Amino acid sequence: MAEQALLLLDVDGVLKPVHGPVGSAIAAIATRPTAAGTAAATRAGRDGLRVRLHPGHGARLRELASAANLELAWATTWQHDANRYVGPAIGLPEIPVIEFPTADLAPGPYGWAAWTDTGGWKWPAVAAHAADRPLAWLDDDFETSGYPEARAEFDRIREGIPTLLCHVDPRRGLHAEHLREIADWAAGLNP
Repeated sequence: MAEQALLLLDVDGVLKPVHGPVGSAIAAIATRPTAAGTAAATRAGRDGLRVRLHPGHGARLRELASAANLELAWATTWQHDANRYVGPAIGLPEIPVIEFPTADLAPGPYGWAAWTDTGGWKWPAVAAHAADRPLAWLDDDFETSGYPEARAEFDRIREGIPTLLCHVDPRRGLHAEHLREIADWAAGLNP
C-alpha cells in the first residue's frame, strides 16, 4: 500500500488572515507569547499576541483529511507553536511539524522566526519531509516567497509526484473552495 498523502498547513495568511479585516465568524483565540522587548510584546502587554482564528477550520480540515486519506502536518514558521496555540484553538489534534533549519530563520519583528535572504524559504524542508509522498500544501506565499533556485529544485525533486500548491489569499484566509480543490485533487490520486 502506498504511503498516505500529505496535507500541509500554514498559519499566517491561511488559518489567520493577515492583511484584511477579520470576519464576525472568527471567534477562536490563540495567544502566542511574544519575545520580551519587541514591539508586539509592548502592544500586547507582554502577555502575548492574540490571533483570531476560525473555530470551524479544525473540524473541516480533520473531515477532509479523513475522507481523502491525508495526513495533516504543519508547514509554518510557527513550527511547534502551531501545536501549542493554533491547533487547540481550532480543534486540531497534535500533528507533525516540518522544522525549518535555523540558518534559514532570523528573529522577525515580533521575536518569532522570519526568513533570511540566504535561505530557501520552505521549499527544501518541505521537499525533504514529503520525500516521494503526494502532497497538497495550503500557503499564501508561493509566488511571493522569492528563492527561485530553491523553488526550481523543489519542482525538480517533485517531478512526477502528485503535488498541489493551493494558494490562499492572505486577506481572506482559508475558504471552502480551497478544501474542495484539495478533495478533488486527492480523489484523483486513487481513481
